[in-house]
Amino acid sequence: MKALSGIIIISLTVCITVFGQSKSFFEANYLFDIQDYELALNKYEKSKDKKKNVSIKGIIVFQIAECHRNLNDTIITELYNESLILLKKRAPSRTREQKYNTMKRIALCYYYLQNYEEAELLFERCLTIQRDDLDIVILYTGFLKTLGRKEDAERIKERFLEAIELKF
Repeated sequence: MKALSGIIIISLTVCITVFGQSKSFFEANYLFDIQDYELALNKYEKSKDKKKNVSIKGIIVFQIAECHRNLNDTIITELYNESLILLKKRAPSRTREQKYNTMKRIALCYYYLQNYEEAELLFERCLTIQRDDLDIVILYTGFLKTLGRKEDAERIKERFLEAIELKF
C-alpha cells in the first residue's frame, strides 16, 4: 500500500510540474493570438527555460522570434537560426498535424532568414499536404510575386480556391 501511495504522489507531482510549465506556454500563445506581443514574449522567455523537449523548445524559440518580428525588433535572425536548429531535431513519433506544423515553421524560418530556395521547397510541400493553408498561400504568393513569378502565384491561388470549394 505504501508503494502504491508513493507512486500516486510521484505521479501527481509530475502532472502538476508538467501543467505548471505548460501554463505559461499556453498563456503566451493566448497573448500572442490577441497580439499582445510584449507580454507574450515575456511568457515565452519564461517557458523556454523550463522546457526540455527539443521540439517544444524549437516552437517556443520560433514564437519568440515572431514576437520580436511583430515588435519590429532587429535580433530575430539569431532566433530564427536557433529555432531552425531545434525544429530539425524533432522527436521521431508525432502526429501528422505536428509534423506539418513543424515543416511549416521550418519553411517560415527559411523565409525570414531569406533562404528562399529552401522556403519555396517547403512551401510547396506544405501546400501538397494542406492546400487550404491561408498563411502559407499568402506568404508564398507574395513571395512569388516579389520574384516576378506572377503566373506561379496565380497557380497557387487557384489551387487554394479549389481546395476551399471542395470543403463547402
